[in-house]
Amino acid sequence: MEEIIFEGYGPGGVAILVETMTDNRNRTVSDVRHAFSKFGGNLGTDGSVAYLFKNLD
Repeated sequence: MEEIIFEGYGPGGVAILVETMTDNRNRTVSDVRHAFSKFGGNLGTDGSVAYLFKNLD
């Protein structure tokens, strides 16, 4: 299992951080990209929105 963190923008430019746990990186990337596109958002590059969030771990 592997943890992948995606960053992107939703409708209206809302910053979104998605944490996933997967056994298949390619499938997860495809699924997350599809969800962003379907609802009017887009994936960002690493660091594009993470600085806006505070890690509480």
